[in-house]
Amino acid sequence: MSTKNVSVNFNVTVDASGNVSVFSQPSTTLQDTIVATVPLPKSTLYKGADNSLIKFQDAAGNVNDIHAELDTVFTATALNKTAMTTGFNAIINGQFDCSGAAPFSSYLSTPSYYTRSNFGQVALGKYAHDLFGHVAATAAIDNDTGFVDAMNGNLDGQTPVHAKIATLLTNAIYLLDATKCTAIAKQVIGQDSSRAGLPGTGEDNDRATPAGFQALEFKGGDTIYVQVKLLAPTVTVTSGQQSTPVSTAERTYALKINLNGL
Repeated sequence: MSTKNVSVNFNVTVDASGNVSVFSQPSTTLQDTIVATVPLPKSTLYKGADNSLIKFQDAAGNVNDIHAELDTVFTATALNKTAMTTGFNAIINGQFDCSGAAPFSSYLSTPSYYTRSNFGQVALGKYAHDLFGHVAATAAIDNDTGFVDAMNGNLDGQTPVHAKIATLLTNAIYLLDATKCTAIAKQVIGQDSSRAGLPGTGEDNDRATPAGFQALEFKGGDTIYVQVKLLAPTVTVTSGQQSTPVSTAERTYALKINLNGL
């Protein structure tokens, strides 16, 4: 039997100020998608039968629908959460293809402009474009190295303060409610119905007695999406400057992440 892979929007958004926003099921069309080069281990979401981030069963009062929720045994295991944070941290510090996202999509003739070495460089290029008119116009930004390091960083007690995007993404996923888990499960099963009842797993996902949940399976080769909102930057100028460049633009980037088989 050939393997079917799925593409799943996890419907979580974090912003780089440290605030977390988790939103309900939107349209499946995502704007400003940037493609991560570094994959996420599928084991951060699924380790096997009865050992997954999300579990599902028949919906109450409707055997033609499903209900899904976080598996509290999985989420209570500290090593699982640490592994996800580590995975996201590697992604944030890895390369991105931003050719399909503004403002980088305006520079397709020069790959070095839309290929960014890490998410901090994505943010720096976006802000440079807003403030100075070009993604590479960073000469006037005297804290660009510190800015990139802080945007990519995931440690407490640092100066400048780390954005901790990896931790924020993990925390947002670990706070998914049943509505959002059900939306994720429907995306997976809607694309690969074989995952609704896997032969040989011995999993009971019928709500009737004895009630049972089935682990929602993710596979190497699947794709997930999470989102990071870049807020408008706070700009300070040194003495002697006659004007202060201003940007009021926020932008949310959808990170397209492939799962590997680990």
